[in-house]
Amino acid sequence: MPQRSRPCRSVPRRCRRPGRGAVVTVAALALLAAACSTSGRRDDAVHVAGADRKVKLELSSGPVEELIVARDTAERFVVSGLCFFPDGTRLSVALYDSAGVCRARTTPTIDQARFRSLPLGDEGGGWPPGRYAVELSAEFAPGAQPAEVLRALGSGRETRLDGMTRSRQGHPAYARRFQVRL
Repeated sequence: MPQRSRPCRSVPRRCRRPGRGAVVTVAALALLAAACSTSGRRDDAVHVAGADRKVKLELSSGPVEELIVARDTAERFVVSGLCFFPDGTRLSVALYDSAGVCRARTTPTIDQARFRSLPLGDEGGGWPPGRYAVELSAEFAPGAQPAEVLRALGSGRETRLDGMTRSRQGHPAYARRFQVRL
């Protein structure tokens, strides 16, 4: 005996379609889930070097606009970039291996909106090809930065850019980490 479709029960008119409130709630939950997701963060992506043996990142927001990670002739890493911190700002540039161990650290100073690190490598040369993390950071506190940099930055309360946070002492700070395969 063939099956027949059954007629639907009578549904009260107010329950037939989701109301405006339900649509707004679903949309808000979807936006919240997307905002809380960490899988789409640019910092989590692994940036791969091209044939020229360098990784060039053009960042859309934040005080660092451009970041270039390259190898020198001794296979050491050199990190340079363009940023909008005041001239004289001391940045910390650190290189981490794939296990998360800090392998090298240097402190370039910003001059005319540009910075360039010393070569990051050991005495005998550089590091083997692979995945590394490059971390840029700066704390804007007395003693960590020159007085003219602190005056130019002010309280830092108006700084709401990617990577800008507050240190444990309440001073403005910057920290971003980028994954590279080089």
